[in-house]
Amino acid sequence: MPSDGMKDVDPQGPEKRLGDALATLYYVARREYRIDLTHRQIRVLQFIDQRPEPPRLDEVRAYLGCAPSTASELIKRLQKKGLLIRARAADDERAIAIGLTDTGRETVAEHTSLDPEKLKRGIATLTTEEQSALVQSLEAVTDALSRD
Repeated sequence: MPSDGMKDVDPQGPEKRLGDALATLYYVARREYRIDLTHRQIRVLQFIDQRPEPPRLDEVRAYLGCAPSTASELIKRLQKKGLLIRARAADDERAIAIGLTDTGRETVAEHTSLDPEKLKRGIATLTTEEQSALVQSLEAVTDALSRD
């Protein structure tokens, strides 16, 4: 096909390529986990970690969109693993507030970040300019999405 001066257009779109690349990066640069968790368990820990105050069980249930018994059982399993604590809410003793233990906070960080040594090895294969462009591009996309 003759060139008309326009850049080649990726038929899948850059969003598909970026999504695939990030998913693959996550897979190859993920950490080795000390505690195996399901995706749903990780989501619960992240939800609790991101809250300014310990959420109540009904807030966790609403976040997951599940039955109260399902949320309660999930919280009990995470508590047995030493990742959560359950206590009466300070403002309403009828309600249960759920917080992370130190091990829970460490586990959230472990399950939501990539292995720095693996990243270091991969990034070392790039030139200084490529490293800078990569980081700046990812920061720009993150900033744009944060504003949405």
